[in-house]
Amino acid sequence: MQDNEIVIGIAWFQPESWERLKRIADDRADLDDTYGEWKKNANAALSDIRATGKIVKRVNVDIDELLSWCKVQNKPVNSASRAQFVSGKLRVKPNKP
Repeated sequence: MQDNEIVIGIAWFQPESWERLKRIADDRADLDDTYGEWKKNANAALSDIRATGKIVKRVNVDIDELLSWCKVQNKPVNSASRAQFVSGKLRVKPNKP
């Protein structure tokens, strides 16, 4: 991957984090009812995006970290803030030895 390639991030959850997100999200009514539904839809979205030739990365979301970020940014916990959070995580490059 080259530095100038655009990478699309998709928020990725584990079953327990999905359930917690469902409890705390401002847009909980818009979220899939179950983790299984969410995972099926998320995998379909990954496939659809990759089929266009774009690079997509799963970004594991820690709910505590998301909540802290939203508080600092003074943002609600919703799809827009989750997208911004994931985008920010992609921009952080690990230190190379």
